[in-house]
Amino acid sequence: PNFSFAGYHNGDKEIPNYSPDLRINPIPGDNTSHIQTVLDSLANLPLDSSGHRACLQLGPGVFRISGRIFLPAGGIVLKGSGSGEDSTTNTILIGTGNTPSGRSLINIGSLSSAGWDLVTGQTFSNLTSPFVPAGSRSLQIDQLENFQIGDEVVVRQRSVNDWLASINFGGTDSDDNWSVGTINLFYQRTIEAIDTLESKIVLNAPIFDHLETALAPTVIYPFVANPPEEIGIEDMQVIIASDDTLSEDHARNAVYFNGVKNSWARNVVTKKFTYAGIGTQSASKVSIIDCKALDPHSLITGARRYNFTADARSNLILFQGCEASRGRHAFVSNGTSSVSGIVWTDCLSRKDYSTSEGHRRWSQALLFDNIRFLNPINASDRLIGLYNRGSFGTGHGWSSVHSVAWNVNIPLSNR
Repeated sequence: PNFSFAGYHNGDKEIPNYSPDLRINPIPGDNTSHIQTVLDSLANLPLDSSGHRACLQLGPGVFRISGRIFLPAGGIVLKGSGSGEDSTTNTILIGTGNTPSGRSLINIGSLSSAGWDLVTGQTFSNLTSPFVPAGSRSLQIDQLENFQIGDEVVVRQRSVNDWLASINFGGTDSDDNWSVGTINLFYQRTIEAIDTLESKIVLNAPIFDHLETALAPTVIYPFVANPPEEIGIEDMQVIIASDDTLSEDHARNAVYFNGVKNSWARNVVTKKFTYAGIGTQSASKVSIIDCKALDPHSLITGARRYNFTADARSNLILFQGCEASRGRHAFVSNGTSSVSGIVWTDCLSRKDYSTSEGHRRWSQALLFDNIRFLNPINASDRLIGLYNRGSFGTGHGWSSVHSVAWNVNIPLSNR
């Protein structure tokens, strides 16, 4: 597949650099409401022609956060003064306590998956092309009149029995077969052109698996959620307070994008999280640039230490110039068949416990490009996995398809 459509505005625009409109400094004690009150006030400002509202800069120092920070409104950038160790010149957010349990410290987006699935009564069209290969952008459909250029849509293939049979029901070895309706494919796209002569729509980015109408029905319907966009987080450290490397009595995630598009994180360092340093869900066209997710604090077992993760309904996500350490799955797709078009490039991982991979159930179009692994914990463990996991986990089976590892540097003993 063509992986170049991943990231902010499909890579067609540079991430903007905004000067601060307002600056606040840390106060003694809890800074949760100190920051959130200002963010909420900025959300009432109008959007400019580029979709931007305001940039809030956090001054140097330590901001203790006992709750959660939310950025649900589009067009707001939360910017620190630097991501270094010296709090006299850099911004350090420290997440304290464990209330609510399992929280994400910084939450970017609407926290909603609305719009991704087809709901009762919603208008839709059917794919009529007998076969559309992975990597295609042009789809022949019925009821072309349902759409216009610029419409946001979802292309969804449902996992019916015939399609599942064609892939050996996931190849799950001794575990249960994949079941009907659980491995649906979702591509959130924009219509770039319409060919009325051939009754085709042209999408702004490819689909990433073969669509064969004899095996499974595919429908195209409006993406009606309108998630916020142009949200950024930059130039800070986000540390979860924890003194024990195996402790989980603290926030689960440092920075999490959920229900958002065309947004970014840049030069953000995260530490001591349980699950994700930076993760995405129900998100599309997000760029994570020059960030670090280091030294998670958790048990060393399943569903933990996924430093940079693309979770359910993540489409076209770019991780570039990032660094991980002590991850179980440092660079990972963990959202099954709803995840596709994910790129990790120019990244480094140290002291891995296990593989960076498509973790489970038909993640599509993953690219691991120019990735270096240094000093793994176990010199004999694999470090990249694009494979059938069989009965690993819970029937993970074919964990990734149409995916590529390119220019990956792994210690000889781990090959």
